[in-house]
Order: sequence, then structure tokens, then C-alpha cells
Amino acid sequence: MSGGFRFIDEVDAQRQLGVDRLTFEELVRTKRLREVTPGFFRGTDVAKLRAELHPEVEAEDAEAALQPTDGSQLADGPQPADTPALAQTTNPPKKKGHEPAMRVHLRLTADLKWYDIGDADLRAWFDQLRPDAYERQRANARFVIARMEQILALIDEGERRLAEAGQQDDAGGNESSAGGGPSGSPEGPPPAPPSA
Repeated sequence: MSGGFRFIDEVDAQRQLGVDRLTFEELVRTKRLREVTPGFFRGTDVAKLRAELHPEVEAEDAEAALQPTDGSQLADGPQPADTPALAQTTNPPKKKGHEPAMRVHLRLTADLKWYDIGDADLRAWFDQLRPDAYERQRANARFVIARMEQILALIDEGERRLAEAGQQDDAGGNESSAGGGPSGSPEGPPPAPPSA
């Protein structure tokens, strides 16, 4: 990993490996990926495991690395000398946004601010809402409800998988994972709403 960090944290390692949290913890537990210190891994180890888990992605990445990125040579070959320089360059790269997991995390963190909003706040908002916005706001609320139900379903599925994995560990006599997730894990119950 030239130019990269020598050590990466578990969140970035999981993202680079492209696996879910339970699979990541299994890779660590079975020592296919070894921690240097709690929660940190060698970048080279993560890259090797990624190549093992996703060889087709690594081949695409290697091929992309061989392609020129400065626009000096396009797929059709060299351009005539009288072609303007603007025509020779490709479209500028789009600004890369957050990774999907980070986007969801940021959205959920922002949604925790609902704890700050009371019934009187909602009533005041509604009193100022124009009737022509009712349908739009109803559609927004229904969309958010559907997303939250999807999140709840994913959490339920994760708990089910975790319970099944625990039953398999108990049946096999393995008690090394009885402590749950790694210490210092950011997951946990949501904070209690502040008192008004």
C-alpha cells in the first residue's frame, strides 16, 4: 500500500474488505485478519485479505491503475495537434461523497436531534405549514418512516444472525466470543431523550 496509511482502524478495514460487521468479527476471531493493537490493523494485511476475498475487484483496480488519468491519451488514441486542449481532457472527476455506511451514520446522528423537538414545537411548525405543502410533507414523512422500518428490519436480522452464531459457538464449546463486540465499539443503545 504505497502512499497509504500503515495502520487503519476497524471501521475502515471493514469498509475496505466489503463485508458486514459479523463477517468482519469472524475474520478477526479466526485470525484471518490480525489486530496490531485493539481496533487497528496493518494496511497491507487488509489489502491481502481483500485480494483473497474479492479477486475480481483487485483485478479491476489493477487494470484501472494502468490507465492514464491525466487525459493525455484517450481510448481512441492520440488526438490531432490542432484539437483544442479542452476537447482532449475528460470530464473532471466528481467530488466523492461519503461512503454509504458513513452517509447512513450521519443521517441517523442528525435524526437524533428529534429528541430536542417537543409536542409544542411540532404544533407550532404545523400551524405555520401552508396547506399546499401537506401532501409533500406527508410524502416526506412516509418515506422517512419506510427507511426507519428498513433500518429496524436490518437490526432485527443482525440480532437474529448474532443469536444463531452464538448458538453455534455454544454448541461447539467456543466461549471466546461470549463478550459480544469489540471493546470501545460505537454501537449501543440510543441515548435517552433529554429531559424537558
